[in-house]
Amino acid sequence: YSLKDSTEVYIQESSGSNRGQLEKTSRVLLPDIFVITNVGTGHIEHFDGKQERLLYEKIAFDRHSKEEAVGIINWDDENLKKVPFDHKVVSFAIKDKNADYFGDSIIEDNGKIGFDVVEKNGEKTHVILNAFGIHNVSNALTAFAVGRQLGINREKIAEELSKYQATGDRQNLTE
Repeated sequence: YSLKDSTEVYIQESSGSNRGQLEKTSRVLLPDIFVITNVGTGHIEHFDGKQERLLYEKIAFDRHSKEEAVGIINWDDENLKKVPFDHKVVSFAIKDKNADYFGDSIIEDNGKIGFDVVEKNGEKTHVILNAFGIHNVSNALTAFAVGRQLGINREKIAEELSKYQATGDRQNLTE
């Protein structure tokens, strides 16, 4: 597969469900920006039940990215916070107010969630998502941080995030 000359941004979700998967993928993709959302325990059985082995797999993109690449890293994940990344890190968080992008004043109401993205420089941008659940604030902070790295202005990112609509039953409130 090759990208068209007109392609400005290519996003690839990569799975770390088996040992060596991200190592291989990262060597092929060599991204400008990589995102690590968490190091949980999903698929840990493929890593001898050891979270540190899963962590090593997840940070493969730090080992195999372009020299000027930027890592967008979840600063609420204590495992990720301890990693001595080789690339520049831009952090996002809901709990850690020291992150570069912090989700504040989170209010869930009637299937929507509103919050402020507070940047390290003090800039605030209000975002409303057509979704619920605090995990979606974390997802939106990730997108916001990536967008800012790509030079997209705050208001445009917030506007586009507000257009998100879940499909089917997934992430929709039903009675």
